[in-house]
Amino acid sequence: MVMLGTAIPRNPYGLAAAMLGGLAVTTAVEYGVIYWMLGRPAKARLRFLFSLLLVNVITNPPVQLATFFIPDLFRPRLLGELLLMLGIVELVVVLVEFGLLRWIFGRMYRGGALNEAITVKRTFLIALTANLASFVVGCTAFIVVMAVIFGLTVFSRGW
Repeated sequence: MVMLGTAIPRNPYGLAAAMLGGLAVTTAVEYGVIYWMLGRPAKARLRFLFSLLLVNVITNPPVQLATFFIPDLFRPRLLGELLLMLGIVELVVVLVEFGLLRWIFGRMYRGGALNEAITVKRTFLIALTANLASFVVGCTAFIVVMAVIFGLTVFSRGW
């Protein structure tokens, strides 16, 4: 079993750097996944990147803050409990991003940046896949950073 402590950086600059880094990684991963799933539309590259950045500016800070504050507020004792709580937060983010992407894809199609309309089902699949990919990358990065900072023994006790 993995026991958790606090993940909140005590330095406000550390918190800001962690949040900006998380925003950058999330945007890069989600852009790659969504761009690939849309069939790499050449006309929509920069416009879509800007739109996705705005979506992530809306949805990423609450997820980042939840990542930092859930361990302190709810005191999950196991890594599984923390992942369940973060999974619930991510599900809400998927639904919000689904709505925002649906709106963005519609505007891009009507504006001629996309050659075909993106269906509701495909938009949901895109939002789910992109968020799952960024969640996995984020969790992996978190584990690697914690392992480097606190040593591998923290994570190897119960595994």
